[in-house]
Amino acid sequence: DNGRALLIPEGFAHGFQTLTDDVELLYCHSASHNPAAEAGLNPQDARLNIAWPVAITELSTKDASHPLIATEYEGVRL
Repeated sequence: DNGRALLIPEGFAHGFQTLTDDVELLYCHSASHNPAAEAGLNPQDARLNIAWPVAITELSTKDASHPLIATEYEGVRL
């Protein structure tokens, strides 16, 4: 209803948390789905330092199964 949109650059990690029970989300992709190209971060990983607005009460099995970031990982150097 509010006409808002968000553009996420290709290859950019992203996640979201719904704040109401009545949410619709529409993804538009730049290419056909390729399961071999999928990757993910565990949204509950403390190293991500995400301040979720509310406690996580539901999480898909797929998202929960993503590994935690290795403690020796220092990030990408550009």
